Amino acid sequence: MRNRDGFTMLEIILVMAVVVVLITLFLPNMGKLDETVSEQVFDKHVMTIQKSLAQYFILEGDYPVSLAMLSKDSWDNKYGIRLSDDYEYSYQKTENAYQLSVERK
Repeated sequence: MRNRDGFTMLEIILVMAVVVVLITLFLPNMGKLDETVSEQVFDKHVMTIQKSLAQYFILEGDYPVSLAMLSKDSWDNKYGIRLSDDYEYSYQKTENAYQLSVERK
């Protein structure tokens, strides 16, 4: 009988083939996961702005003239939202309402 101290070439090739198959199965899902997380971050960002607008309305009795009044750099820092450079903001105040549009750049 022959003494076997290692793996044969066939065994190594089979293990590599299984690893390649597993990688090809899971790799496409990783891209979808990244896209899903990005959408969730975007949705949370918009919700934060909307909550800050509601808080401003409750405390001040009217909506702000611009979103800059809600930023962390504002005069009193009560509302504390951070406007990201990754998005384009369109905000228009109307009577007792506002129109907010946030889009990715």
